[in-house]
Amino acid sequence: MNKNSSSFIRLAVFFAISAITLQTFAGAAFHPVQIIGALDWEERDGVAEVVDGPWRKCGVVIEPDQPFECAENILINTFPVKAPCEEGAPWFYYLYSTKEKYSDMIMMDDKGKHLLSRDGSGDFTLEGLPEDMRPGVPMVFKLGPQHYRMYFWSYGKGETIKVRFMVAESTDLHHWKMANGGKPVLCFHGDYTWGDGMSISRICNDATTVYHHPDGSWEFFSAAVTMIKDPVSPYADKELCPGFVRIVMRWTSPDGLTLSEPEIVLRPDALDSPATQCYYLSKLDLEPYTVGIFGNFNTRNQRLLMEPVWSRDNRHWNRTTRRALFDEDYVTAVCINDIVLEADGIVTLYYSASNTDHNGEIKEGDVAENKLYKAQVPRRKFFGRKLGDDVILVSPAIRFTGKNPKIYVSEGTELTCEWQDMFSTNTQSVEVQINGDVAEVKLAGKIDLTSAGYLHITGEGIVYDAEY
Repeated sequence: MNKNSSSFIRLAVFFAISAITLQTFAGAAFHPVQIIGALDWEERDGVAEVVDGPWRKCGVVIEPDQPFECAENILINTFPVKAPCEEGAPWFYYLYSTKEKYSDMIMMDDKGKHLLSRDGSGDFTLEGLPEDMRPGVPMVFKLGPQHYRMYFWSYGKGETIKVRFMVAESTDLHHWKMANGGKPVLCFHGDYTWGDGMSISRICNDATTVYHHPDGSWEFFSAAVTMIKDPVSPYADKELCPGFVRIVMRWTSPDGLTLSEPEIVLRPDALDSPATQCYYLSKLDLEPYTVGIFGNFNTRNQRLLMEPVWSRDNRHWNRTTRRALFDEDYVTAVCINDIVLEADGIVTLYYSASNTDHNGEIKEGDVAENKLYKAQVPRRKFFGRKLGDDVILVSPAIRFTGKNPKIYVSEGTELTCEWQDMFSTNTQSVEVQINGDVAEVKLAGKIDLTSAGYLHITGEGIVYDAEY
């Protein structure tokens, strides 16, 4: 073998190994499935109503069973954080006394429930928070090995009201010290010192959710209030504090401490009653859009209910269904919730619910009752479209590469499907095979590989997201 032949063989082997390596990395880096969201189908010849997914209630997760949870007028309010969403990690939540108007935090681990200690002793401690401030609403994040951050609201009483969104850090999730120099990140509008000089851009209400993204950036959503200066506005006198309406604002941050200017992302609109206010927003990134749970507060009946919403940019949120989850329940007060995607593709919602009104008032003779609940829905069934009345749903453009599209459907769904080439007005019938809750569209063998076009579906039942 001559020198040139040997060099050629070595070069060929190098390129072959490189190709295999690139394929391996490509397979790891890119998701092989494309998603058509249920909201992305176009309607023709009718309306395919947007519906909520088939949520399944899973019962109670946490209920009062300790002396410090069972005193009169004590409610378990939550941001129920299983932090930092790792197997075996402790849960954090808080208590609120409707009678004494104070809050406190609890950590629950495999050893039991631990009431927060302020003197440095015990399994759950916090150092550095002024004695006249009571903490609540903990939200915990893992920033690195043995590095955790907790955001929480603190409430103080005195000659001037102090209500501030603070930061603490820990190396073990059990023992915490105040961070950020003891300065607040946000401030309640009723704290008229505004955090001892905080910018007006950080003034809000105290229903706040925080998100830490893989790129290290942060996102904050919080209720805020805006004044009504028009005396004839239908919203002017429908709140406990007349002249104020709650809206939801959003901030971004590179470090979770330095915040951008806020923008309004949810507000009551012309389709709402004058009693409607926007109380909180919890979200979850689900390809191809972000879904969320919005706190719809009715100031007349003091009901705070959970309404599903969605967005493509976290800034413009769509209230497509305008229906509350679990509206048939006895629940009259629902606190901000935690919504997560489990490893098995199930979306899990944790929410606190009670039989009191939003301010803790209860009918005479009743006993205040508040527990943490869990509900679940498949990730590909968060929203659906209801077929019927000859409505046609048309998919976005599909590039067929050999994989048969699969559409998630409700039980008993019947579908008829046609394929339309992108550059033709004609359609051709395509077989659909339904197995359980998945309808497989048999494009393979019916159309050419690399063809591009649209699916047309009609029938009866509910269709959810599709994969191809």
